[in-house]
Amino acid sequence: MHPAYRRQRSQIPPDDAELISIKALAFLAEDTERMAQFLNVTGLDADSLRDRVRNHKFLAEILNYLLTDESLLLVFCSNSGIEPSLIGPAQRTLENADRTE
Repeated sequence: MHPAYRRQRSQIPPDDAELISIKALAFLAEDTERMAQFLNVTGLDADSLRDRVRNHKFLAEILNYLLTDESLLLVFCSNSGIEPSLIGPAQRTLENADRTE
């Protein structure tokens, strides 16, 4: 992953981080191959995906998945208009959300 994507930016509010992650999931779901690869890597199926979509850790996993594939990350960011440098902070916000609630 490109180091610029991990640089610390201001804290992303949890609601914004959730929205970014849900947009990322929608991006993955738009393409059958992308979604199949995501499900394969995570070991999930469509039913378990629906059950976990409200879980902050799972939402963080979606963003982490994008962070492991720079080209996929850049396509997502280009399509969604979200700066790549916001994905890492959003992932960390979601990863830590349950610890602060």
